[in-house]
Amino acid sequence: MIGVDLGIFGLLQERSPQTKEELARASKCDEVLMGRILATLVSFSILNQLDVNSFAATPVCATLADPKYQAWLDSAVRISSCAWTATPDFLRETGYQNPSSNTKTAFAKGYGYPDGVPFFRNSAGTS
Repeated sequence: MIGVDLGIFGLLQERSPQTKEELARASKCDEVLMGRILATLVSFSILNQLDVNSFAATPVCATLADPKYQAWLDSAVRISSCAWTATPDFLRETGYQNPSSNTKTAFAKGYGYPDGVPFFRNSAGTS
């Protein structure tokens, strides 16, 4: 996750609030890009925006500052990202019907299993 890579959550745990410029400088990130990243994190309620240029930690930010939760988040995103990406096509192809199979899913489509596969079978690395 970008916020983890840049250390934004840890920086705000150490001192909050901070400005976009302070966070950009501390993380060696371009200020314009940092503003876009911060706006995204605010939109997901991961950070609070106090004014036009001041950002503060939330309880979610505190959790994401913890390395054990950072590892979990990275793993969860990597495991599920293909399914998220495949979901619009999967739903379109199934006529927007509620899935009735535990193997014919967006997860199976996203990971290239045309005949389907149960989620836990794939995530356990078995065939």
